[in-house]
Amino acid sequence: MSGRYFYILLLTLLVSTGFVRGQSQDSMSTVSLNSFYLMPVLNPWLITDNPAGLSQNTSVHPGEMAIGFVNEDGDFKRMLRGQNIQHYRFETKQYKKINKTSLYGFFSYDKSFEKQLRYSEVNDPYRGTPYLLIDTMKMEGNTYDREFLNLNGAFSTPLNKNISWGIGTNFRVGLASQNRDPRPKNKVLNLSVTPGLLFSGSRFRFGLNFIYKYYNEDIESIIVRGNTQMTFFSLHGLGTFIYHVAASYYRLYKQNNLGINTQINYHSGRINSLLGAKLILLKETVVDGRGEGNASWAHIKSCSELRSILLRIYHTTVITNGIFLHQFLIDLNIRQLIGTEIIQRLENDPDHNYMENWVTYGKDEKYGSYLFTSNFNYRFIRLKDNSKPDFTLDGGISYLFSEQDYYIPNQKENYKNLVTSFRFNKSFFFNKSEFSVSAVLRYKRNLSGTLNLEDPNFIVSKIVAPDYEYITQNYTLFGMGMSFEIPIKKSQTKYFINTQASFLRAYDKRTRTYLSVNTGIIF
Repeated sequence: MSGRYFYILLLTLLVSTGFVRGQSQDSMSTVSLNSFYLMPVLNPWLITDNPAGLSQNTSVHPGEMAIGFVNEDGDFKRMLRGQNIQHYRFETKQYKKINKTSLYGFFSYDKSFEKQLRYSEVNDPYRGTPYLLIDTMKMEGNTYDREFLNLNGAFSTPLNKNISWGIGTNFRVGLASQNRDPRPKNKVLNLSVTPGLLFSGSRFRFGLNFIYKYYNEDIESIIVRGNTQMTFFSLHGLGTFIYHVAASYYRLYKQNNLGINTQINYHSGRINSLLGAKLILLKETVVDGRGEGNASWAHIKSCSELRSILLRIYHTTVITNGIFLHQFLIDLNIRQLIGTEIIQRLENDPDHNYMENWVTYGKDEKYGSYLFTSNFNYRFIRLKDNSKPDFTLDGGISYLFSEQDYYIPNQKENYKNLVTSFRFNKSFFFNKSEFSVSAVLRYKRNLSGTLNLEDPNFIVSKIVAPDYEYITQNYTLFGMGMSFEIPIKKSQTKYFINTQASFLRAYDKRTRTYLSVNTGIIF
């Protein structure tokens, strides 16, 4: 880990320690691990990304500092994922209130190893872009090493008795690399800034926030061995690609997002209901730098760009009946993508001393995709007190429809999936200690799907067709978990250990297992 990352981590630990001390003095009620699960039920504004909604937090202000391990293994996976993924994680987070200002802070450091990875040259091949960079190097046993820092913060403070304002930020930066030829090194930056307002009346509240997000991924793939070249494939979606043979390859993804989010909240007596709508516009450009031998950005090619529009409509209603809470949540998402290929040719440019330069001749829209998801969830909670759930039961149904088209050659993919899930959690209290058990059941059913490909090339047979088989495969997941919390001396701080395990089995008998262990303190 580089020196600057170490100093950021050290500074965050010192700040977090101060938070722990402050919380031990001003907490109004004891908290537990389930308090974080309870927070968005007590304050529905937390399901929005409007930071001014922090002003609606109750007297419960939980905090946590923990280290954790996650292991994911099995052959039921997407083609550009590894057979085994291991995460080692440190994180700290807390809600807090100082005078009239409400705050939230989060920091995490994540070190992961993804083993037996094939083809992928990008950090996250399933973040939504069809423009992927791959190679055909045999990579059995290869490991992708990732190191990421995430810093998230928000505050809300009143302007007067009816108006609150706030700002939220999220900063994620990291490095992903593979120690093999070609040796890619990915520098990733993800930044978002969200200012917001909340207008409060006697029963109604209105919220408005703006969203700006920036994503940057800089990939450098270099072959260390002398006199060796590699074929790099640049995918354009659904098995279409161009390729380049060189000893190195450079790629840059730059993405900008602009959005607006509005909310209306009705709160009276036992009913707390919130309706929101969010609209985000996205533009991403893909730039290549390549050349024989030692490639550099001297040959820059703007090969592709991607535009997207996302509409999200969400609604939650919480009904309080004494120690019982009922939450109904509906979440609808519509996303449309348009992919454009930029037609360029390398020519001697008279405007640049007749040196070779990429000249743009036009743009051609060739890729389109449409994604619709709908989620309905019901949550039942029985409280022990105002900060601790005693018993919880969750049930949900999710529907997904996806459609992708690449126009020349004419290639299409679409499918519909339905997922049902249930979660149960029961806590047992022994004086100030708490023991919790949980169980999860999830079932995915593919309703329909078609895959029409005119060109059965290498990319289709190795990536597109196996991925389609994965996303249209039915599966069942069973999971269970346990956690134990004990007080530390006479303070309100507790030490905890939390373990979750689940087993997924597809109908073609492929499997995937998940195991996570976290330990730390809550305060």
